[in-house]
Amino acid sequence: MHGKNDYRNRIKNITVSNDKPFEKRLTANLLSKQNQNLKNMNHQFLKLLKSFILFFLFTFLLQSCSPIVDYLGKSYAPTNNVDMAFNRNDVKYPFEEMGMMQGKGGKYSDIQNKMLEEARKRGADAIVFENHQEVVTGSNTNTNANWNSQTNSAATNTNKPVTTQKTNTYGSGYANTTSTNTSVKVVQAVLLKYKRN
Repeated sequence: MHGKNDYRNRIKNITVSNDKPFEKRLTANLLSKQNQNLKNMNHQFLKLLKSFILFFLFTFLLQSCSPIVDYLGKSYAPTNNVDMAFNRNDVKYPFEEMGMMQGKGGKYSDIQNKMLEEARKRGADAIVFENHQEVVTGSNTNTNANWNSQTNSAATNTNKPVTTQKTNTYGSGYANTTSTNTSVKVVQAVLLKYKRN
């Protein structure tokens, strides 16, 4: 029995006593755990944010390098083969015009391949590439300037109540401006559908 009462007295002493160092340690431990949890959450959030930023940056770069194709016209069931020509007179079969297509961005070969792919999706039998050009979309200007100056001062006092000071400033400078045009390659074509008898 003595053991049970001793145990109860110890528990009573722990719960009743105003042990300030114990409370401080407990509070410090709780705050430390909360701070650690916040740090872990911040770390996880920053990793997630970094992943999103890298994903969107990669997507933007991928899209900015690949050609963009616009189409205006009719669509049919997709075809497997599209004949390619650079003049309507070179087309071997009677045809009707389906619509007009424009591709831009990247290299000419990439634009051509993207337009052929789109022509197959639209159900064209032939594509006639009619025009290609490089269109200026803007310019970048960079200006550098430099100015050098030298000032010479001389004071004269000949034991008079007034002192005379003479100042000469000499200078030279130059400016250099460089402009660079930004441009995009543009290809225009017509999609054709063969007339079947």
